[in-house]
Amino acid sequence: VLLRTPQTLTLVGELEESDLEEDDNLAGDINETEEEVEILVSFEEDGQEYHLVRLLDPVLLVGKSGNENTRILLTPEESDNVMPKLENMFLTYQEGDEM
Repeated sequence: VLLRTPQTLTLVGELEESDLEEDDNLAGDINETEEEVEILVSFEEDGQEYHLVRLLDPVLLVGKSGNENTRILLTPEESDNVMPKLENMFLTYQEGDEM
């Protein structure tokens, strides 16, 4: 099941292994400067090719509370303000785990 969430589609549940093995052949060679992704589905419409991909490296998105159970991505201005604070909090937390 794919849920429509801000700027992403969120997979709920697991993909079947047979689907993943078939799509491995479509990925082709990946340049070291490109982000590594796994192509899950591809299709073409009006001469434009589209892909649904899964990032192989973890991705963290920073958001704020919306109404009820929703989260909203930060604006660029909010991100400029919040990200340095969040990075410092994370580094402090990580240093505490190393002791």
